[in-house]
Formats: sequence, structure tokens, C-alpha cells
Amino acid sequence: QRLTYVDLTPPRWQGSEAKVVKEQILARGYSDIYEKEYKKRDGTVFPVELRSFLLADDGGMPIGIWAIVRDITERKRAEASMAFEARVLELVATGQSTREVLAAIAEGIERLSHEGLCSIMLCEGGRLRVVTGPSLPPAYRALVDGIPVAADGGSCGTAAFTGRPVVVEDISANPLWAD
Repeated sequence: QRLTYVDLTPPRWQGSEAKVVKEQILARGYSDIYEKEYKKRDGTVFPVELRSFLLADDGGMPIGIWAIVRDITERKRAEASMAFEARVLELVATGQSTREVLAAIAEGIERLSHEGLCSIMLCEGGRLRVVTGPSLPPAYRALVDGIPVAADGGSCGTAAFTGRPVVVEDISANPLWAD
């Protein structure tokens, strides 16, 4: 089955798309380059940049629209990464508190990772304290806040103790989380 641009366009973009068709493509035969999102067959949404052109019959009557479409996912990721970096540098340059800077870092990492959670902990008196964790569930935050820096200090405490990454796929079954 052939998909039309309406089928490919998520509902939130259909109003602005209709405006481009009416005010640009039908009015002058082509659009400026513009951005929106498209849907894949599986429903995944991704950003695109496009320029559309009117197809007309010999009498000048519109019979269709064709477009040059470019997936701009990587460009959008790069723009988001640069904005994140600029935000953190601005906070540092304007003398914001360490906690504010760390909170901005955690929020930015979560935004860039889409589905990931981020927390930042600092060592105080041999224990790790959660400084920020914008999306951490409260029960998990309570569980890890104050965890000892030790060989058996959960994944975070063990990583801080050994100075090496510790990966735990299931904390309910891992011996580092026995307590």
C-alpha cells in the first residue's frame, strides 16, 4: 500500500503541513526548505527536512506533490548535544553552584539518552550521597543515597571503591546488592 505525506505525518504536524501546502506549494509551485517529523511504518517518529514541489498536468492543474526529504536525526542529536554543552559551560562561567551544574548535567544526559536515567553522587565521609537524579524513582534514590564506598557497596559504592566501572544487569540477583 502506498503511503501519502498525510499518512507519514504525525497528527501534531498536519496543521503546519497543510499551511505549507496551501501558502507555498499551491501558491507558487514549491516550498521553502522546512522541518517536521515523519512516521515509519512501525510508528517510530523521526525528524526530516524537506522541500516540496507541485506536479501539474499540461493544463497547469495540480496532480500531485513530490519532495526531497532528508532524515536529520543525526543533525538534531548534534544540535541537542551542543546546546547541552553550552548550557553547562554557561552555568560554570556564571559561577552557579556545583549542585546546579551537576543537576544540569544529569538533566542533559537524560534528555540526550531519551530512555536513560542519570544520577550523580558525591563521596561524603566514606558514603555516596545522591546530589541529583532528576528521574530516579524515590524508592531507588532512598536505597542508594548514603551507600558505603566499599567492595560490597552495591554497584555505585563498589565502582567508587575500586575506581573501575561496575555493570549490574539485575540488582535483585546481584551479590553486590545483597543487603
